[in-house]
Amino acid sequence: RPSSTLPITLDLGTNNSSNLSDPLYLGLRQRLPSDAEYDAFMDEFITEMGCVYPKVLVQFEDSSTDHAFSYLERFRNSLPLFNDDIQGTGAVVLAGLLSVARLVPIPRNEHRILLFGAGSASVGVAKQLMSFFTIAGMNEEAARNFARKHYTGLPMKDLAEIVKYVKPTALLGLSTITGAFTPEVIRQMSQNTPRPIIFPLSDPVHLSERTFAEALKHSNGTAIFASGSPFGSEFIGGVRREPGQGNNMYIFPGAILCRAKSVTDSMVQASALGLAGSLSWDERALELVYLRIERIREISDDNKQ
Repeated sequence: RPSSTLPITLDLGTNNSSNLSDPLYLGLRQRLPSDAEYDAFMDEFITEMGCVYPKVLVQFEDSSTDHAFSYLERFRNSLPLFNDDIQGTGAVVLAGLLSVARLVPIPRNEHRILLFGAGSASVGVAKQLMSFFTIAGMNEEAARNFARKHYTGLPMKDLAEIVKYVKPTALLGLSTITGAFTPEVIRQMSQNTPRPIIFPLSDPVHLSERTFAEALKHSNGTAIFASGSPFGSEFIGGVRREPGQGNNMYIFPGAILCRAKSVTDSMVQASALGLAGSLSWDERALELVYLRIERIREISDDNKQ
């Protein structure tokens, strides 16, 4: 509910000289403070949030990668708190991959997952996948083989070249680079697996790595697709296909409803498994990646358990 939500923007300045000299820049016109000052400010902010709103659930997002991870660990035991980029994205992506595994005719341990992007969301997804696979009984080395094989050659900068080398069955986009999943990349993915998993998760729409229509076109309709932004349905081969939307809103309402004293890693893991198993028979028959958004209250209520 909007009346139960308080959006807060924390602006401590910028070290971007172009922004500081731009007359239209809306941010605070000062350079970032030292790490010690930054930490002291955040300590005070979190303390006061807990005093003023004792039942608050704090949702962090859009921090730099270093700050995102350090503040998650620093404050997660002070009050109910989670980082949406790290934990929310990781849980939703894990749920999506578990959900679509039934559609791909290869054993789970033969999947290879390629993440395109190096921000906190991408690292969070990698950590969530590692956590799941190790809990499922794999050792860390075996789990890492889902993401990559050892490579000692020259750095690869072309995504199509990387896809050709790694031969991933799932491609996850967390780069905010528009159109990064080129037709060549999609076609190469289609050679690796009969049902390529294509998740361009960057949002809003104009930052998406590939549209739903283009993913279907260049995979001859075989792609299993979920995006961060909403796309409309498409007809291909006389069949209506609906895209998935891997939005973090599927995950965090449960923590609000159950009034958790802290948001633990096991809770995030459980919410991912709950989301993956939430599809109805008709949603599975339509090859949906996630349940229909109209049922979000239902799954949120289930996840509070």
